[in-house]
Amino acid sequence: MIISLIGMPGAGKSSLAHALQARGWKFLDTDHSLIKSLGMPLADFITRHGVENFRIQETQIIGQLCPEDYTIISTGGSIVYLDAAVEA
Repeated sequence: MIISLIGMPGAGKSSLAHALQARGWKFLDTDHSLIKSLGMPLADFITRHGVENFRIQETQIIGQLCPEDYTIISTGGSIVYLDAAVEA
């Protein structure tokens, strides 16, 4: 089973993920993966390159995830704007 948590900052995604992690689930945070890949905070990337380029990067990162069974994936709220990201 893989669970994706989608929501805006402060919605409780990380709190729920950490509670499940304490029960043996793995945890992937797409925002952390994006920050690592982009080499800068997400807000800085959006300011420099725009929202559309951010969404492209987000979709690519999500498409590269290979979650194992019993994994929680935490995403930002903007994922719902791109069908390819939601499908991935």
